Amino acid sequence: MGFILSISGPSGSGKTTLARELNALLPSAAVIHMDHFDDYTGADPETIQRWFLRGAKGDEMELPHTVSALESLSSGISVRDPQTLELISPAEIVLLESPFGYEQTSLAELIDGLVWLDTPTDICLARKCLQLLTNQKADAGNQMLSWLQTYLDNYLLFVAELAIVQRERISPSADAIISITDSPQERLQKVLSIIRGS
Repeated sequence: MGFILSISGPSGSGKTTLARELNALLPSAAVIHMDHFDDYTGADPETIQRWFLRGAKGDEMELPHTVSALESLSSGISVRDPQTLELISPAEIVLLESPFGYEQTSLAELIDGLVWLDTPTDICLARKCLQLLTNQKADAGNQMLSWLQTYLDNYLLFVAELAIVQRERISPSADAIISITDSPQERLQKVLSIIRGS
């Protein structure tokens, strides 16, 4: 059974970047991008806002495909990423990119360690805006501006506050906290200290 490490943080905190970085540095690692398996961000903004106003409880988010993938990998069975179609083989270390940490019970039962990315909200916002701009074609014009405006509207409505709630709930239970000022080597050492201490 592999060691499942949750890489957690708000949207734009650098979860994907850290997972990619660690996957390259750790020879026996696999990555599960939770949003590839369960479209928990696919709900309309009003639904997400209502969830936030009800208390943003992780257990209200159903993640059956992520849980199934982690259980399969833990049992030595390969899984396929639904978005990239990449075959993910069982590994000694499974890096789970997830915003929930231990806040979602079905995931908490499978997670062996938790890293929290302590990224300031203004940096998170800047990264998401750049991501939206980069991912759209240069000739998208008004459509690109519309998407960007929608994200910024949602950011002001609930995303910024949700990031604060995530930090208050998830970071205290983290086994390590990674800062944007940490070097790649420092990030790796923090992760290895969690795995070796298990």
